[in-house]
Formats: sequence, structure tokens, C-alpha cells
Amino acid sequence: MLSLILASSLALAPQAFQQHCFDCHGDGASKGGLALDEVLVDRSVDDADAWLALRARLRSHDMPPDEWDRPSNDEYDAMLSWVDDRIRLLADEAASPGRVGPRRLNNVEYARTIEDLFGVELDVLDRFPADGVGEGFDTTAAVLSLPPLLLEKYFDAAEDVARRAIHDPAHPGWEEIRFEADQLETRGRVTHRSGVRWMTSRGAVGSTWSLPRDGAYLVRVGAFGQQAGDEPVKLELRIDGVRNDVIEVTEVRSAPGAFERRVHLPGGEVEIEVVFVNDFYQPKHPDPGQRDRNAGVQWLSVTGPIDEVRPTPFQASLPEAFPDESRQRHLERILRVVLPKTWRRPVTEEEVLRLAELAEAGAGPDSTIEDRLRICLTAMLVSPSFLLRTEEEPIGPDPRFLHGHEIAVRMASFLWSSTPDDELLRAASTGALADPGLRRRQVRRMLEDPRSTALAEHFATQWLQIRSLPERTPDPGRFPDVDAALLTSMQRETVLFIDDIIRSDGTAWDILQGDFTYLDEPLAAHYGIEWSGPEGVMRRVSLGEDRPSGIFGHASVLTATSNPTRTAPVKRGKWILEALLDDPPPPPPPGIDALPEAEGAREHLGLRELMALHTSDPTCRSCHARMDPLGLAMESLDAVGRMRASSDIEVLDLEATLPDGRRFTGVDGLQEVLVGDAAFLRSMARHMLVYALGRPVGFNDEAMLLGLTAVLQEDPRVQRLIFEIIDSDAFLRRSPPGGSS
Repeated sequence: MLSLILASSLALAPQAFQQHCFDCHGDGASKGGLALDEVLVDRSVDDADAWLALRARLRSHDMPPDEWDRPSNDEYDAMLSWVDDRIRLLADEAASPGRVGPRRLNNVEYARTIEDLFGVELDVLDRFPADGVGEGFDTTAAVLSLPPLLLEKYFDAAEDVARRAIHDPAHPGWEEIRFEADQLETRGRVTHRSGVRWMTSRGAVGSTWSLPRDGAYLVRVGAFGQQAGDEPVKLELRIDGVRNDVIEVTEVRSAPGAFERRVHLPGGEVEIEVVFVNDFYQPKHPDPGQRDRNAGVQWLSVTGPIDEVRPTPFQASLPEAFPDESRQRHLERILRVVLPKTWRRPVTEEEVLRLAELAEAGAGPDSTIEDRLRICLTAMLVSPSFLLRTEEEPIGPDPRFLHGHEIAVRMASFLWSSTPDDELLRAASTGALADPGLRRRQVRRMLEDPRSTALAEHFATQWLQIRSLPERTPDPGRFPDVDAALLTSMQRETVLFIDDIIRSDGTAWDILQGDFTYLDEPLAAHYGIEWSGPEGVMRRVSLGEDRPSGIFGHASVLTATSNPTRTAPVKRGKWILEALLDDPPPPPPPGIDALPEAEGAREHLGLRELMALHTSDPTCRSCHARMDPLGLAMESLDAVGRMRASSDIEVLDLEATLPDGRRFTGVDGLQEVLVGDAAFLRSMARHMLVYALGRPVGFNDEAMLLGLTAVLQEDPRVQRLIFEIIDSDAFLRRSPPGGSS
């Protein structure tokens, strides 16, 4: 009877499965643990991974192996269509909104939230350890835990934020911005050793400070001298290149000194330096200790402004005290305003009073309102209500619609990498975010806000795998002009390009073939493009035919997918499969070596022969048959994103063939293959879903992904994808415990 049921069910499948697959995956064979005849019959959600793997194999035409009888393209299409229909049915059955566990603010969100709430800028890179990455993004709850050591660092940061956000005339706590010797810029004959900038003749050390306003400041310098002659070492203090004062440095290396000058400085960017002005050198002096006068500088700092204590913009925004109102009542009124914003949710009167009582107990009954506010702010910022994003659990077995403030938090994190602003919180409190039209109005407003650059800065750089680009080190012998500043410009080009597409309501296809980019003078010179714009500014430029369009011409991508000394077609092909087509190859089998580093300046010559060493191995062929043609098509661009010389390009073989038989040549041909491919739309949608939801995308989301891909095939605008994600059940609802996560 069972055999009759199997036979009846398999009759519904294209005959090609039995003809081409069952020798290894049916009729009792289950190579790789896959019994395809059983999977095709059972049609169970439990076999979702097998169905998805089968779909991927059919799309890439990489099974069965070349030496076997392979299906025709029509047979592949029929098999794929049949599998797609079954997956769609299974996906509808498995669909659920999913759930996200409690997750910590990542470092970017922490810094942006502190700045948006209190106007305080924090360097989180130096203060906190790097965030973990899950599913390719640092927004994933599973990697954003809160270990005790990190909580200690948050406490230190909270005290710093409270001090800088609340100025207290009774306890000013002037802020000092200090640069150590290795951070100082130099002019003239200046060396650095053992934590000292050493000036052996006329030279200068200094830096640029960003000051909040005009006013009186303390400029301090840690220095000493190698004394000689009839006067001590003299350092001339200069402000924006103008002489201000001369500091006599009588101290020596064994007992260095700290020298202080009160000066009036303008607000904004100010250049401050000290210049060694009285060099002395008599090499034949009978006393060896009197032959050479030199100056050593250990650090330079600016403190202030110190002329008066002015309230910060955050303080100025707080409710003023009523006549005859006690400090405690005033504090409670302030907390009713500040606490809901800081904790991103409605707060109870009990929470307000408890915090106010904590402040009075900690600061004392005679303390100032500023003292109490600092204690409150510190306590707010180390609370789980600030550090963690949490959502209320559903009651019962069904998913629930999120509360307004929970939706607002998700929207602000997704679009701004920050916290909801006042308008979004008002919409949350009035129930407007439950209304699709009013919710979309808020999304439009948020996308127009400059803070939405976060999508390009943090989503796109992680999706396209270029976030760590400034930390890379291309071989300085081969690429001497590629330094950290140029790598930063490369990354910035892609960020501004993606941001432009989002803001201008551009399409997904513009990412692949947009005919414009953003350049500054160094990057334009790197590309060999004539520059006529201002110095130090990136501006939008139209591309000519001599430069690939879209991200395929971006040095950020091309450098990130290369080795330090040469291009890496396998890496570039793998990147296309992972980032653009969401079809990553499996890890290479054990014992498979990387391609050897080529010698000589023409490292690209013979590359196909080198890569053939891998593709000749049957265990590697199926993956490399997909990766290598994609990467080889980009060989007209070198390891740092420059076009190769025409004479070199002429000898390259840029023609490629994919396993499904499609042939193309070079980057232009690669773009023609990818533009219009639904796999790219699905990849962008899936990656953005992971980023927005903060969790892996599983089979419970497959129906939504199929729907998003279908929508984008009709309307490929990136903004349309953003609206669809925010309108989805996965974004607006939460499954109960035990549901998909």
C-alpha cells in the first residue's frame, strides 16, 4: 500500500526528479543524508531546510555533477516551478511573526541615543568592546548580551554623560580635552619616542580642538627640556597660527612640568600648537651637558570654557522651577518629562518618585538640583530600561500587536540607529502607529530626517561587507598611495551612494548600475578622474563610460574582496553569492589551499590557470563553477579598485559561463545578468529584514520573503521595501513564548 501512495505522490512531481536525482537521493539511496523521494512525498514543514536546499540547487544548476546525465534548461525550470509551489504552501503553513529576545543597545545605538537625548558625544570605540555580529549584523539580539564587565563600563559612561549634560555652577567639573604625544600633529624636525614629541631644532606640535563656544579656556602642556646655554627651553604658544605667549620650561626629563595659560578662544575648530623657538647647539662646548638644547612635549590639553557655567542645551530644555517650589518637587516634574524619553516607554509615578528619592538620599537634602539630576541621569542610564530593548510577552497562544512605544522603538532603531524623537513618541502614545496611513507618514518623515543616513552607514556597510574597510592594509609596496584616509573615502563613497538612492526614492537596480557616485579629490585621483570640486568635500559626480557603474565600480567593494597583494576572483565571486544573491557557498573542504600569491607586477596573468587547480577537484567544482565566473568578470579592476591599463585588459579573458549556460563578458555583462534577477531583490529584502528585526530570518518568514520579492519585482524602489517591512506582521507583532525566534 505504501508503495502505491509513494508512486501516486511522485507522479505529481516532474519525471526529471526520478530520472536525474534518484540514483543518489532516492530508491533507498540518501547521499549526503538526503532521501529526495521521501521529502517530495511528505511535504512537511520539518523538511523545510531540505526543500530550500533543493530550490537553491535547482536555481544554480549545480546538481547533478557534470559527469552525470543532467536535465535540460526546460527540465530545470519545470522542477524549480514545482518545488516553488510546494515551498509556497509550506511557507503559508509555517508563517508566524516570530519573536526577539531582550537585546542590548549596540554601540552605535548607544552613542546616537546619548547624543540625541542629551547632546553629548561619546567615543564608544575607545570606551566599550566591539559588538558581536550575528547573521552578518550587529543588531541581532543573540549577540547583544550584557555581561558584568560591560555594565561597569556603562556605569562609568553614565557618570561622564551626566557630568557633561548637566552643568552645575557649584561644582563645574570643567571638561578637559587632552591629546597625548602620539596623537599630536607635528611640523619641522620632530620625532616621537617613549611617549614624547622630541624637538631637536625649531619645530612645532599641536592639534585641532572643537570648542563649544567663545570664552576663557585653560591651555595646558606637559613638557620638559634638555637644557643648555644661558636660558631655559622656550615654547611659543600659538592659537590658529598667531603668537599668544611664550612658556619658559625650566624642568628636565627626570621631573617634567605642567604649564598652564588662561586664554580666550573662539568657538568651533581651533588649532593650538607650541613651537620650540630657542634651539641651541654648541657641539664643542667643554661641558657635554651644555652642548645641545632640545624640547620634549608629552601632552597638550584644553579645559573649559571656564569664564562662566552656562546650562547645556539639554538643561535649557527642562521645565523651570515654579516660584517657591521645592527642589524635590521640581526634580519630580523634570523626571516625568525626561524618564519616558530615556526609557523609551511610559513610566509609572512610583518609578518617578523612587528615582527622585534616590537622588535626595545620594546627594543630601541641601544639594543643588543639578547634583540631584546628575544622580538621576546616571541611574537612568545604567537601568535595564535604557540599556535593553524589551517587549511585553503575549498573553495566550496567539501573537499580539505591539504597543505603540514598542513599534516606535523598532522604527527608530531600524531607520535611525537611535531612539524615538518627541514626535514619534507622541504618535506612539496616541495610537497613531497602529494606523497604517499615520504610521507611513511617520516613516516618510523619518526617511527625510538626516538621521536616516544610518541605513547607509550601518545597514549597507554590513550588508555589502565593507564596514571594516578602513582597518584593511593593502600591500604598501604595491599600493603606496592607499592609506587609512583613502580607505575611509572609499567607504564614504558607497555610504553616500546608497543614501542618495534611498533619499531620492531610487530602485534596487540603481545599486547595481547607478550612473553616478560620490568622490573627493584623493579618491578622484585614485580613479584617474579629473577633479574640480572643493578640497575635503565629497560631491556627487556623473560617471563616464570608462568607469563601471553601480557598486561594481566602487573601490570599497573591490578592495574588501581582494587580497593585500592581488585581486581574488574567488572572494569576489563569493561576495556576489553571499551579499547580492543570498546564496552563500559552503565552506571549502578540509585541506584545500588558497591560491598562491602571484609574483610580479602582472599578477592577473595566468589567473585562470591557477584557479583551474581548484575546479579540477570534483569536491570543489560545483561551488567554483558558480563563484569563479562571477569573480573573473571583475578582473578589469585591480585589488584597490582602479581600472587596469588598457593593454593589460586586452590580454585578459573576461568571458564567463554560468552553470545554467548563461554567458557574459566583463563587468557590463555581469550587470546584465544580475539586473532583473529576483534573487538580488530577495537578498536585499532578507538582509534588511535581519537588520530591522534583530533576529535570524527563518522558514516562518519565508512567506513574507516571497511576498516582499514579488512586490519588489513590480516596484523595486528601496523605500517601498522599507515601508513593506515596517507594515509586516514580523515588524508589528510578537509571537508568544515557544513561537519562532
